[in-house]
Amino acid sequence: MFIGLEGFGTTKNITDSVYGKRLLYDIAVRNIDEEGYNRINNEIEGIEILESNIYFETNFNNSYLIINALEKEHQLVKLYDKNNSLIEIKNGIVIDEITANNYNLKIGDFIEINGYSLQIDGVAREILAHVSYMNLDTAKKCGKDSINGAMIKAKDPTQIDTIVNNIFDINDTFLIYFQFFFI
Repeated sequence: MFIGLEGFGTTKNITDSVYGKRLLYDIAVRNIDEEGYNRINNEIEGIEILESNIYFETNFNNSYLIINALEKEHQLVKLYDKNNSLIEIKNGIVIDEITANNYNLKIGDFIEINGYSLQIDGVAREILAHVSYMNLDTAKKCGKDSINGAMIKAKDPTQIDTIVNNIFDINDTFLIYFQFFFI
């Protein structure tokens, strides 16, 4: 059993304008498979939204990228550019500003991920460097075809502990993360 916190320290201005509305899930679950995802979906009450994802790291220009592949119609992660405009994940990749600046990349450029050429659909404001996003179909083209994560929005935030305990009843090797912000 592992429980972690995904903490984000930011300035109040960034938090108010972007990050408070960017990550809309209460719980992130990692180290799951499709069967575990289906069991969460079918057996656990109190979930308003459940979305699958594929989370992986890959080599990129002698460094690495953390990639979060989301469902096409995802609701729980919103990506914004430097003008606070919402970015749509199409069939390419959305990279973070730091990676874009470090490698002089811009929208429309192509980068290679696991031998597959992807067009940059957007450049997102991120707190962390080396974080990128794509849709699940694109991840499958890059050789990542098994979901290994889920994001959960609870119907009632006071029931998050109950939901987590029920997830651990399904499989106590899942990794559970909660979000929190500090200013």
